[in-house]
Amino acid sequence: MNFIQSRAGSPAEDPVRAAADLDAVIRDSRILVVDDQKMVRGLLKNYLTNGGYENLLFAGDGDEALDMIAAEDSDLVVLDLQMPRMNGLDVCKALRADPKYELLPVLVQTAADSAKDRAEIFQSGATDMVGKPINDAELLARVGIHLQNRHMLNQLSLYHEKMERDLQQARDMQHQIMPGARALSGFQEQYDIEIKSHFQTCDELGGDMWNVWPVDEARMGFSIIDFTGHGVVASLKRSASSPWLRRVLSTPIPTATAIIAAAFRPMVQIVPVFFPFSAAPCAGGAFKSLAVSLVIEMYYV
Repeated sequence: MNFIQSRAGSPAEDPVRAAADLDAVIRDSRILVVDDQKMVRGLLKNYLTNGGYENLLFAGDGDEALDMIAAEDSDLVVLDLQMPRMNGLDVCKALRADPKYELLPVLVQTAADSAKDRAEIFQSGATDMVGKPINDAELLARVGIHLQNRHMLNQLSLYHEKMERDLQQARDMQHQIMPGARALSGFQEQYDIEIKSHFQTCDELGGDMWNVWPVDEARMGFSIIDFTGHGVVASLKRSASSPWLRRVLSTPIPTATAIIAAAFRPMVQIVPVFFPFSAAPCAGGAFKSLAVSLVIEMYYV
């Protein structure tokens, strides 16, 4: 099936055109008709082509159907139950046993009228049923709705895969902002101190960040910043704060309290006004609000 790719910047796309695109994709779907009777295959072909479906494949039994599905993926299977060699129920079970085909729509044609028989059909893995003798309007309605559902599921899967790739890139960028193994190795050589860290967010992304930097030959500084909340919003706030905090930390400032003061002015442009909750000259300092907390400590080594 060819899937509709979203157009960049087209949230207000013409709904009439979108519906026409979706209909064209559905009509181009590959449908496999499986029935051991040539006359029935011909009848189903007429019904489907009259409904606008031209991309049709045909199989005379279950074994042939599985071979054709493996060689050329189908978007929907119209399946008879009573066939030689391998019947329809066994075809359904074989398809559902393969993760590749567990979501393939299988429309079973059957004359079963008892609840027990219908339950067995669904338990074997059938998606839906169409009664015999086959009515063309019912057949086309069921084929259309299942192809539309298949398209929507595939579009959702593609969107999910794209979002996961984007989130993974964002996670990688978050880790790159903080000191890596090479930087920490440099601190160990300079100060003879081993620093270990562990960073794990509660959500896909987070608003936390830590840093370490040399102050002078005898001191090193640590900073921890934590934006309230989780996910993308907290991560964006953190990313916005990284450049100015990096500039502040790269400027020779004698005390942690002075660093806090230097960081205060640009920070209020990103989050609400802060108020100090603790400070100790030459030792450490912090600001905290409902939006963010920033803690900076300096240590003699």
